[in-house]
Amino acid sequence: MAPTLRQFRTFLAVAQTGHVTRAARRLDLTQPAVTHQIRQLEHAIGAPLLRRDGRRIALTAEGETLLAEITPVLGALEAMMARVQRRTAAAELAGVVRVATLQSYNESLVVGAATLLTRRHPNIRLVSREMAADAIASAVRDGDADLGLTFQLRRSAGLRTRVLAHEHLVAVIGAGAPVPEGDPVGFAALAGRPLALMPREFALRALVEDLAANEGVAVRAAFESSNLSALIAFARANGGVAIIPLLVAHGWGDVTVRRLGPDGIRSVSLVTSPIAETPVVAAAVAAIEETAAAWPRAGTTRPSPAQ
Repeated sequence: MAPTLRQFRTFLAVAQTGHVTRAARRLDLTQPAVTHQIRQLEHAIGAPLLRRDGRRIALTAEGETLLAEITPVLGALEAMMARVQRRTAAAELAGVVRVATLQSYNESLVVGAATLLTRRHPNIRLVSREMAADAIASAVRDGDADLGLTFQLRRSAGLRTRVLAHEHLVAVIGAGAPVPEGDPVGFAALAGRPLALMPREFALRALVEDLAANEGVAVRAAFESSNLSALIAFARANGGVAIIPLLVAHGWGDVTVRRLGPDGIRSVSLVTSPIAETPVVAAAVAAIEETAAAWPRAGTTRPSPAQ
């Protein structure tokens, strides 16, 4: 009769503890059951594996040989089983996570998180909906979204908010237009150029106007659009300047990017509701957090622990 995996595990427990009683506790078996398993293994191998050494159990020469051979095999088997169980658990997570987000975070943060989830939890699907910053917290609070991504960190009853990262606002200058010196650049250096801005109903527009007012400059849009890519396209076609988040400015090879500063930074905030906290939502949040943690390489900064 061939040895069984259970017999090998029982032998290993006895060899490691030096006692049948301790091995029985580790394996959640009775002492007679442990003794029976060892005797069956010895019968299958055809040699004694254990001997009494006072109050302890010692290994015979055959037992020492078996211990050296079976220990790495059982270790590798346990590791393999753990990997399979993790993959099975990941595959079992299934569901839809609704994300209320700004356009810039949708094109970078949400897409990055969706890419991670596709590999780790293929049965989780992110459904993103772009909306104005003022509406995101309300969508989460009202149950229309499972989580939100915005740059307004406002405390709200029934919601949890935390900063994931900080991102820079930038001036994207079309090819052929004079490029101001310095980085960061102020609004005074951009005066007289056609500006492409978000419409006034968007909080980003208010932030841009506040930054300009702090420098004593009044901004006037030559082109307005809620689509950030359209703002860049206008700047490229007209030698103008689009004021947008840095993450959206990447990938346009024929433009010059200058940061607005020193106050042209906004916080990237995650908004969640305790009511919507499920393992599926937690997996989506983890993927978003991991994507945000990689943002410094794209020109953003992570918040300090105090934030």
